Amino acid sequence: SNIEYLENKEQPLPEYMISILKQLAGGITYKTVLMQDMARYAAFKTKAANDLIRSELNDNAIDWEYLRNWYDNLNSINADYEIVYTYLAEKDYSSAQALLDMIPVLRELNGNDLMEFEAYKYLNLKQIQLEQQGLNITRLNDTTVNLIAEIAQTGSGPAVTQAQSILEYAWGYHFGRCLAEVNETLFKKGSLSSAKSENGLTIIATPNPANNWVAFNYTLPMNSSEGILKVTDMNGRFIVQFSVSNSQGQKIWDTREVNKGLYIY
Repeated sequence: SNIEYLENKEQPLPEYMISILKQLAGGITYKTVLMQDMARYAAFKTKAANDLIRSELNDNAIDWEYLRNWYDNLNSINADYEIVYTYLAEKDYSSAQALLDMIPVLRELNGNDLMEFEAYKYLNLKQIQLEQQGLNITRLNDTTVNLIAEIAQTGSGPAVTQAQSILEYAWGYHFGRCLAEVNETLFKKGSLSSAKSENGLTIIATPNPANNWVAFNYTLPMNSSEGILKVTDMNGRFIVQFSVSNSQGQKIWDTREVNKGLYIY
């Protein structure tokens, strides 16, 4: 065939052009081919960025600026939230507030998306305010607790999980979260698809080191909506675990009864 000739001649066409010609010969339009190639490139770019992010998060000494650069390359609102968390981890509250102010314009938020963001922003600004005053979330007034409860019960997006964690940790609330029934066939021998193993689990613990409490800000891998966050000591002994839900959220761990030391999550 003509394609085989172009593929095997003395100076063959580049591989990507051969791929396009084969797809066109199969009845796919040129526009569709280009869109598929763009999607494939974007997936490779996202995978590479997430690989570098995970590697940096596992480093003993995190380079926060380097981490922010790769989150920025992901160019998404979830990545923006992760950048906010990095500023909070460094106690750079002015930069965190500045980014929170920019996100609605940067992401052109409106309607429900804007409402979700405003709830998320409110919770983070409240935590910043407490940190700056040397207080913690057990010192919230009744008005603030009621507002957080409203977010936890009627809101949507990552702010819901964050609000529920605050109320459960400090104010005696309990929000039932039942994990979906496990499909037993998943326990049979097999291989995990690269799409699930390589697409972006991130967890940032703040403050670190911690004194009385620590907040785990997490983003689950693509296509995952629930999981288990487990904490062990350096000898692998189980300490505590949390059920996590939604693609992004926060869990708060009361560390007042925990011995000083290094812990793995």
